[in-house]
Amino acid sequence: MRMRIALACHIVEKETDSFNMDKEPEFAAEPEDKHSFSWRMIILWLFVILLLYVLSIGPVLRMVTKSKISYPSKFLIAFYMPLNWAYETKTFHKPLGTYLHLWVPERFDKNGNEL
Repeated sequence: MRMRIALACHIVEKETDSFNMDKEPEFAAEPEDKHSFSWRMIILWLFVILLLYVLSIGPVLRMVTKSKISYPSKFLIAFYMPLNWAYETKTFHKPLGTYLHLWVPERFDKNGNEL
């Protein structure tokens, strides 16, 4: 009998602890950046777009060389003009030319110079 009373008191004590009004209610903390603006993602996507832009000149130049795209297209000239300027600088001449040699070896040598 004492055992049952002790067990019942223990159960009642646990239930009253759960209804204690002195404690702050515990809510699940919401993630701080759930709907916030992520600069890292914006910078990452801008980098990916820039990389795809630079890498796209190889296949496009190959299609132009193989006469699959009409040349000179005003759109292509305007779209790739920044890469043309970059190719003409000393810093990017060899890397861009070497990359273009992979796509159009008949127009660029191994050193990146135009033939």
